[in-house]
Amino acid sequence: MKTNIAPARICAYKVLCDVLENGAYSNISLNSHMNSSLKLSEDRSLCTNIVYGTIKKRNRLEKIIRTLSKVKYESIDPREKVILMMSLYQLFYLKKIPDYALINDAVSMSKFYIGSSVTGYTNAILRSAQRAKGELSVPEKDTASLLHYEYGFGEDIIALLSSRMSEEELLSFARACEEAPPLTVRVNTLKTTGEELAERLASEEIGTESTWVPGMLRITGAANVFSSAAYREGLFFAQDVSGALSGWCAGFEKGMSTLDLCSAPGAKSFNASILTEDSPVLSCDISKKKLELVYSSARQLGIASLRTRRSDATEFCGEFEGRYDRVICDVPCSGLGVIRRKPEILYSMNTEKIKEIVSLQEKITSNAAGYVKPGGVLVYSTCTVNEDENEKAVERILRENPGMRPKKITLPFPLGASHPETDEGMLSLMPGRDDADGFFIATLEREL
Repeated sequence: MKTNIAPARICAYKVLCDVLENGAYSNISLNSHMNSSLKLSEDRSLCTNIVYGTIKKRNRLEKIIRTLSKVKYESIDPREKVILMMSLYQLFYLKKIPDYALINDAVSMSKFYIGSSVTGYTNAILRSAQRAKGELSVPEKDTASLLHYEYGFGEDIIALLSSRMSEEELLSFARACEEAPPLTVRVNTLKTTGEELAERLASEEIGTESTWVPGMLRITGAANVFSSAAYREGLFFAQDVSGALSGWCAGFEKGMSTLDLCSAPGAKSFNASILTEDSPVLSCDISKKKLELVYSSARQLGIASLRTRRSDATEFCGEFEGRYDRVICDVPCSGLGVIRRKPEILYSMNTEKIKEIVSLQEKITSNAAGYVKPGGVLVYSTCTVNEDENEKAVERILRENPGMRPKKITLPFPLGASHPETDEGMLSLMPGRDDADGFFIATLEREL
């Protein structure tokens, strides 16, 4: 498209239409659109900021539009809503962008994507917002309204988290969800070391920092690490420190057999292969297409002993019964621990969906427990901070499986914050406190 509109804004608009109108996952859509259209690191950074910021501030941005618009919000063209929200986000939250630049681009985008008939409306809303910025920026005084409008939380999520967290903890969690998520990668120690990979990436002008979890590096700057030669050579793969930590909690050793029940996109299977020095791993998933990607990535990483199998984790497989030293059960969940990576969870998740998810988790874990051999360990994990999906799920697994017991989590490196729950075979991570995504890990051992 030949236009004077900033490419980062064009890309952000397309991603936001995907997410807000078509229900796409923000992280997947963002990577897809940026990789095909944005090469400069500053453009990628701006696009990412606009996308995540607009989604997180959606409730407040919608409120501003309703306040300023003479047209009913429900009657506004969905494409126009996207343009207005992303422009208002920049106007109110990105201080380094000149007002005239974002308003001019917004008007041009309205003309290009919708038509000349809406350009006057676009300009009027944004100019009004510019004049009333101080008045419209006043934060809400009560906690529930602040969580809803400033941090984007839906009513169901506020009620759920309020039952578990104090007001101070809840606001701290909300602020942590606002932060830009770090990009971390797992070093493929079957091929290289952390030091060697850091040097290799530096030679490709990609900065890194060490993390508190062994074998993990944080990528600094906005360079696309997945276009590097080091990535093509299989020297690393993407994984958050919390996901990698679950592998350390499992106590993997060379020679162990591992079953990963819900494996896609494969990071936990790859991590298990690395920690067991390429011992047998069976990576299962219900999606054939996703398994093909897992298998392809494993070969790129040089992992020879990983096998894939299409399998529905909600259906018991007699072939797996009592067979595995380690069973990885990273179940589908509400995702409340990864809001900073998938902000659409703020408005797409609700009580009814969580009930459905818990029911699905129960079916999967009922089967998973039966696949653990005597002396083996079930590694249960979620990326949520919801007690019903975490601690209460562990209680149910133990109640339904008298032959299983919590296995104390012992790590060969410090956790940082105090975690007394590890004595009970559980570990709860919180963004902002643990320098990781919100994550829950439980290790349950089958008695000999």
